[in-house]
Amino acid sequence: MKLSRFAAGAAALMMGLSAVPAAAAAEAKSTSASTKESDALSKVILDVKSRVDIPASLDKFEYDTQTKYGTDFYTLTWYKKDKIKYSWGTEEETVEEIKVYTFDGFIASVDHYKHDSKNRIGFPKLSADKQAEAAKKYLYKVNPKIKGTPVIERTTDDTVHSSRVRFKVSRPISGIPFDENSGEIVIDKDTGELISMDLRWWNAAEFPDASKRITPEKASELFKERKPLAQKYNLFTVYDYDEETGESKSRQFILPVYYPSVSGQNEIDAITGEYTKLYEDRNKYSYTDAYNWSSKFDYYDEEEVMDECAEEPAYAGSNALTDAERGAVEDESKYKTYDALVKIIKDDPFIVWDDALVNTGSYISSYTDIKGSEQPLRVLDFSFSTQDTKKDGIRLHAEMDAVTGEIISFRKTYSYGKESPNKNMTPATEKKVKTKANAAAVHFLGDKAYEYRITGGTSEYNKDVKTGNVYYTRYVNDLSADFDTVEISVDSRDEVLSFSYTYHDMTFPAPKPVGEDKAYEMLFDKMKPDLYYTGFTDLQLRPHTYLTYSFDADYMIDMNTGRRIDPYSGEDYYKTEKKTEEEKVIAYSDIKGHKYEKEIQTLLDCGIYCTDAGKLDPDGAITVLEFTTLWDKVYQSSLSAPYKDKWDSRTQSYIPNKDAGKPLTRGEIAKIYVRQYASEYYDAAAVPGIYKSPCSDVKENSPYIGYIIFARAAGLADEKKAAFGENTGLTRADCLKLAYDYLAGENQAPIYEVVKI
Repeated sequence: MKLSRFAAGAAALMMGLSAVPAAAAAEAKSTSASTKESDALSKVILDVKSRVDIPASLDKFEYDTQTKYGTDFYTLTWYKKDKIKYSWGTEEETVEEIKVYTFDGFIASVDHYKHDSKNRIGFPKLSADKQAEAAKKYLYKVNPKIKGTPVIERTTDDTVHSSRVRFKVSRPISGIPFDENSGEIVIDKDTGELISMDLRWWNAAEFPDASKRITPEKASELFKERKPLAQKYNLFTVYDYDEETGESKSRQFILPVYYPSVSGQNEIDAITGEYTKLYEDRNKYSYTDAYNWSSKFDYYDEEEVMDECAEEPAYAGSNALTDAERGAVEDESKYKTYDALVKIIKDDPFIVWDDALVNTGSYISSYTDIKGSEQPLRVLDFSFSTQDTKKDGIRLHAEMDAVTGEIISFRKTYSYGKESPNKNMTPATEKKVKTKANAAAVHFLGDKAYEYRITGGTSEYNKDVKTGNVYYTRYVNDLSADFDTVEISVDSRDEVLSFSYTYHDMTFPAPKPVGEDKAYEMLFDKMKPDLYYTGFTDLQLRPHTYLTYSFDADYMIDMNTGRRIDPYSGEDYYKTEKKTEEEKVIAYSDIKGHKYEKEIQTLLDCGIYCTDAGKLDPDGAITVLEFTTLWDKVYQSSLSAPYKDKWDSRTQSYIPNKDAGKPLTRGEIAKIYVRQYASEYYDAAAVPGIYKSPCSDVKENSPYIGYIIFARAAGLADEKKAAFGENTGLTRADCLKLAYDYLAGENQAPIYEVVKI
C-alpha cells in the first residue's frame, strides 16, 4: 500500500491535529483514510520533530507512507519554495528542504537541502574536535535509543575545498567488525549543522558469542581440508622501465603454480567450523533490504538481464602497429601480395573457398608470434550476399602473417537460403567433429598440435547440433598451460568453420613441487582469515546474524618455492608496497621556529604541501614539480599538466618527468601562466628568434622571452617593470605562505594575482 498526502491536511497533522481553518479541515477529512492512520501519522510526525530540528520557515509539508513486511515506512518532507531569478527568467523552486525516512521509531535518514549552499574554499571555522562533537551529538539526538556502541570516524581529509565533513558510523561487536550495520553523517565544516545522516541499523539483533569461536589456526586447517590444491603452468607479464629511453618494455615468463582446485564458499562459521549457513538460511527465510539506504526511495523491482550474445574466440590482430611500424608497412614489397595470400587461402584443404566470395576489406595490423615478437598481420575479409533463396550468403574472415603467409586464424559463416540444397541439416556427431578438428589442428600447427589435449567443447551432440566446437589446452610436463589454447569448429558437413590458437615458445621450468602441506603452511603463515559478523533480515524484519571466518579466494602459489605470488606479475604477493599518497603521513622536522611555521603546519593538517620529504628546507628554492604539486592541491586544477609524469597506458603507471626537479624561476612561472590563462598564445610563445626583449634583463635568446611578452600583454604580469628577473627563484616557505593567505582570505583571487610576477 502506498498513500500520498499533501498541503493543508498534512500540515494539520504536523501541528498535532489542532484547530485549522474550515477549508483546510475539509481537505484533511477528504484525504484521510481513517482516524487510526491519522493518529499514527500524527504520532510519527511529532516524534520526528522532537528529534530533528525543523525550521518554522519550512511552511510546506508532504509525505509518503508504505506498508511492507508488516511495518509502516514513512518519508516526511518539510520544504519552502521561492521564486529564483535565472538568466532565462524567473522560476519557482524549492529553496530549502528536510526529508526524513523513518519506521518503527527508527530514523534511517535525514537529508537537509539548501538551494544556496555552496562549497566555501578555505580553512574550516570549526576545529576537527568540534566537528566530531557535532556528528556525535546528531547521531544520539536523531536516534537516542540506538543499540550497540557506535564508532564514529572522520572520513573527510579535504575540508579546504569542500564545506562538507563526512563521518563513517560503524558497529563493531566486541571489537569484531559488523559491516551490515553502518552509516554516514555529514555536517557543515563551519557551523556543525547536520546536512545528512544515513543509517542501516538492526536494534533487535543478537549476536553469536565470540568467545566460543574456533581459532584461526583451526579454521585454516578446515579450509585446507576442503580446498585441495591443483597444479598448472601460469604465464606472467612484467614491465621494465628504461630510465635512459623513458620507455617501458614488457617481458613474460612461466612458472608452475598451485591454485585452489575447488571454487565456491570460502566462509566458515566461526562457531561450528562448518561452511556458513548464511546463504542457505537466506533462501529458507527469504530476506529483505528494508534497512538499506536505497529503500527510502521507491524503485520498481529490477530483474537482472544477462546479455546472452555468444562470445567469439579471441583472434590475433587486435593490437595496432605503432607509427614507425605502420610507416614500414607501407612498403608492400616486403610482404606477400594480396593475390598470393588469396591463393594460399584457396589452396588450403581446410578452408572451403567459394568463387562467389568478393573481397570487402584488406588491411595491415599486427600480432604477437610464438616468440613474443610483434609481427605484421594481413587481415582479409570476404563476403557474398544474395536474395536468391536457393543460394547462401557467406562471410570469411582470415588473418595471416603478412611475410610468411601463415594462417593465424579464420572463421566462416553461412546464411542459408530457404531453398538452399547446401543447408547444414544433419546432426553433427562427436566422433566426426573431433576427427576433423584433430586433423585441422595438425595441419595448421604441425608437431605443436600434439602438445594439446581436448579439454572442452560442445558437451552434448543431438539432432539440434549442426556445428560442434572443440577446445584444446596445451600440456607441458603433464601440467596444463591454459594460456595456450586451440579452438576449432566443424559442421556436420565435415567443413571446418573456424580455427584460432595461442602458443608461447618459451621456457617451462621443470616442476619440483614443495608439496601441498608445505605450500599451505607458508600460505597461512601470512594469509590470516578475516573474522567478522554478518547477516540479513527476513521478511518480518527479524535479524539473523553469523560469526564468520573468511579466506581470500584468489591465491596462487609458486609450486617450486611455496611462496604466494601475484597472479599477474609473479612477484611475491606480500612484498612491501610504497604507501600511496593518501596514506602518507607528512611531518616536517625543520620548520620549528620558522616565521611561517604556523602557516605551513596548518596547510599540512589540511593535506596541502609541496613536498612529501621528511624535511622541507623551507628557505630553499621550490622546484617546478613542487610548485605545481602545491597549486594542484590548492586549486584542484590541471595547472601542472605539462610537468606531470607521463602516463604509460601499458604499465598503468607514470614515467618520471626529467624536468620536474628544476628550480622554479619567474620565467618558468610566466610559461605556466600563459598556458593556464592565455593558452591561445602558448604555442606562439615557444617560437624562438622573433621577439624583442620587453625588459632590461631578458635576453632575446631567452627560452622564456615569448612567455614573458604574452604574460605581460595578457595582464598576467606587471608590464611596467623595467626588469623581470626571469632567473629569480621562489622559496618553498614563501610559496606556502602565499597558499595560506589565499585560503585564509574571504575572496580567492586567481593564482596570477596571488603570485605576482
